[in-house]
Amino acid sequence: MPDDPSRIAFWLNVYNAAVRTRLLTDPSLYRRRWWFFATHAVTIAGKAMSPNAIEHGVLRRSAFALGLGHARNPWPSTFERRLRVERVDPRIHFALNCGARSCPPLAAWDPATLDADLERATGAYLASESRRSADGREVSVPRLLLWYRGDFGGGPGIRALLRHHRVIGVTEEPRILYADYDWSLDLDGSA
Repeated sequence: MPDDPSRIAFWLNVYNAAVRTRLLTDPSLYRRRWWFFATHAVTIAGKAMSPNAIEHGVLRRSAFALGLGHARNPWPSTFERRLRVERVDPRIHFALNCGARSCPPLAAWDPATLDADLERATGAYLASESRRSADGREVSVPRLLLWYRGDFGGGPGIRALLRHHRVIGVTEEPRILYADYDWSLDLDGSA
């Protein structure tokens, strides 16, 4: 585990609870998604935070939302530097539920079982969202792998992840395609 499980579990739970609470309170907020994720949703230690601040600032260690995991904010606030994780665990992308139909299922995260739970959630999401072509030369994977490419270690890291979770075989080199993301609001959260 690359970081303190209590820290990661806390922030995953805060993000999921803040997003879910706002969506259940006023689903119309989701129509302007960019604004929804960029505006303050929860207060932690006296500091108002947005879902983006939690995901990209704290859990992704000051990464820019649109940087594919390659670009980092060179000037994060002192507050962010104090609270952010030591290293990015890319499995967080299979634990955060943004309210969309294509999101991983909503769950509560326990620090005592976090590593095994993240491993299980990653494998389950990849298995349910990946599709192989009939001839096996192509595999369609969740778009999250493209959006956070750098967090996964680029192309080689994505292939290693897919091999680890048996989406592709150890010696296979299929062409990787990224599936569309269904942004339809899903208040059930169970995907």
